[in-house]
Amino acid sequence: MAIASSLWRRLVALYSRTNLGQRDQSNTDARVPNSNELLRLPDGRSGSTQVIGLAAVERFVVPRAAVNDVHEHLAEVGRSGYEGLGLWVGTVAAEIATVERALIPQQRLIRSAAGVGVHVDGTELHRINMWLFDNGLRILAQIHSHPSDAYHSDTDDEYALATAVGSLSLVVPDFATGPTDLSQTAVYRLDKAGKWMAVSQETVNRLIEIVD
Repeated sequence: MAIASSLWRRLVALYSRTNLGQRDQSNTDARVPNSNELLRLPDGRSGSTQVIGLAAVERFVVPRAAVNDVHEHLAEVGRSGYEGLGLWVGTVAAEIATVERALIPQQRLIRSAAGVGVHVDGTELHRINMWLFDNGLRILAQIHSHPSDAYHSDTDDEYALATAVGSLSLVVPDFATGPTDLSQTAVYRLDKAGKWMAVSQETVNRLIEIVD
């Protein structure tokens, strides 16, 4: 159960959606990029016809180091009985999304009578958003762990950090106690209706390429 504050919906809109008019009012000194800056390609041009979206991506290329970085974090907090959360961030060109690195947000680990979860607050989400912009990167996938079965809960649906159509969400079972194994990981992809759809194992094998 990964939980982001409602502020994340406003911040992510700055990077991956067309509704770019909202900002964190609690930090009026922070400069929020405008839509042309957010959609600008490396050569400085901008325009909707030149923006490559995640929805068109047919392959995610992920360095093994990024896979291991997230898995190690999930396993570390899992040993204490907590869920953890990590991100794959990178770039998109044509139909290929290239993960440049893993990103582990500062997070509050939650355990209560209702269960376990992980929360990322608004200050950290704002920091991530600005860092992504400054480095020309975007969130390609979120990865979090569950105590037992891997599936997308209602809370996972509602409070996802990855909000761009075509983003991936991976759920790792058993507090990541086992080795990295995509065949044991539940993989979801955000469709145009805003629903997280399960990805079949056959499709996962084509969609995600782990490289050394």
